[in-house]
Amino acid sequence: MLEAASRELTIGELVRYLLPEQGPPRFWPPPDVFAVAGSLLLQSGAYLKVVGDSRAWPPVGSRRRGFLAQEPHGWAPAVRQLGRQWRENWPKEPPLPIRRWWRTIEGAGNRALHELRKDSKLWNALLQLCAAADEASMGLGFHGSQDLADDEELDLLSYLTQQQLLRPEWVSLCRSIHPSRARVLPKCHTPQTGITLNSLTHNLALCRSGDVRPVWNDYRGLLSGDVLNVLLFPSPGTVYPVQFKAAASAGLAEDFGLFTFQPHRDPAKQSLEVELDRLYHEARKVTGKIDVVVLPELSLDKALYTKIRRWSQRHKVLLICGVGELSPQGRAGRNYVAFDTVRQDGSPVPIQQFKHHRWQLERSQIVRYGLGGQLNPERKWWEYIHPEERTLNFVSLRGGLTFCCLVCEDLARQEPVAQIVRAVGPNLVIALLMDGPQLASRWPARYATVLADDPGSSVLTLTSIGMTALSREAGSPTSRVVALWKDAKSGPAREIELPPGATGVVLAITRWSGVEWTADGRSDAGVAVTSYPSLAGVHPIELGSLPARRAPRRKAGGRPARPLGKRADG
Repeated sequence: MLEAASRELTIGELVRYLLPEQGPPRFWPPPDVFAVAGSLLLQSGAYLKVVGDSRAWPPVGSRRRGFLAQEPHGWAPAVRQLGRQWRENWPKEPPLPIRRWWRTIEGAGNRALHELRKDSKLWNALLQLCAAADEASMGLGFHGSQDLADDEELDLLSYLTQQQLLRPEWVSLCRSIHPSRARVLPKCHTPQTGITLNSLTHNLALCRSGDVRPVWNDYRGLLSGDVLNVLLFPSPGTVYPVQFKAAASAGLAEDFGLFTFQPHRDPAKQSLEVELDRLYHEARKVTGKIDVVVLPELSLDKALYTKIRRWSQRHKVLLICGVGELSPQGRAGRNYVAFDTVRQDGSPVPIQQFKHHRWQLERSQIVRYGLGGQLNPERKWWEYIHPEERTLNFVSLRGGLTFCCLVCEDLARQEPVAQIVRAVGPNLVIALLMDGPQLASRWPARYATVLADDPGSSVLTLTSIGMTALSREAGSPTSRVVALWKDAKSGPAREIELPPGATGVVLAITRWSGVEWTADGRSDAGVAVTSYPSLAGVHPIELGSLPARRAPRRKAGGRPARPLGKRADG
């Protein structure tokens, strides 16, 4: 029994694990074939062969011997054409080279997985299956119905994979492979540095099963135009040390404690929703339109979030905000990012994603934020939140713009989400923080640079002006840098300051289109557009001496006479 248990995994066993109920391979869609071939390459390490020997790759020779081209420069066009034929004919039998390569894999089923690296016929077949499946899958997951012209229709593969991708219990482009074994997601970026399995594809991302459940959200058609105007509202304007409070610490070691952050609103100030409404209208005077409103981590409690959410739905803007919930009777609270907008038919689209890692306050931070009167700096204090199911939401807004959000510690402690983020390569990563100033010398800029390098994502971080004012580094002046922008094409990270007198900042985000290459020598030039969101403008917004908008008068029945902050354009 011990001898059997210690036997090395074979090629056939891995294939049967992914496809325990194998049907005829001619009916498998390209993403399923990619999942099998990619898993074999990944677990054997044979994907390195694509850059290991220039004499062996790309594989060229006579068509009679099963090669696609006789010269190296002809391989990439040939495999692209092969992928198109496969896509056009599916679900009929794939072209002959696909079937031949698959028979090569089937014939090696009894061989140990490590032997794959030693057999050029095997790894050549797998690498070419990956390339052909990738070419056959161009655009999968990015062809929502809102993107189509009136006379355009989805092909069968696009239609079916789109339905699978949006099913909360499935979320994969594969049809035959259960997501608990492996899943394939759409892909935005191909890393241009290093060499991993992610380097081999433009369109497909292999994500191994784990403790993070990805969710794909299609918001296409909700935003229009080439420029995305994002209003940053770095609330709250003031944070007091007394808002950090020790919580119950039963069961913890003496050196550790638990803390909560309690929201504070100054009754002398106008309500936050009124302030946001004024800011929104003033921003529209400056930039013409606002597409997205972003607030930092823990900027809203549940009651206030409900009001702001209704406001965003009335104005049909995408709201991205950090929400905190304090549970009663001393139980752990909740910390999450909420996404909200409305579909074209007016129905709401709510999404919640809980923070993956608790914040740990240690001595240096307690001193920097002046919390010593609330929390003993000789102890380490953990944020008192209950870890929820780990999800990572990808939101596809329109062609060339898919984003995901991280909450504070999730940017620094990227595991376990890093593998999925790097595989998919979202165009934009938005990090909501409860942190000090977003200086290019601090930790958010370091981790933003990592994601800008691999996979090529643009990164936006945002904290509150209250936290930047609370942060006091020895020998350094108080900073008003509330946000930071880093992308793959524009050089150093850019600090975004909230000038004195300003309440918010509008970022004009456009996109820079570039060509990316896979490690096997295939470019996406002429067949796809790789989008790099870039910062095209920064506009501080001042409210000045405008009169505050009053809450609407109520009629006898208790209902408002008109909506708060009614749009200027009706």
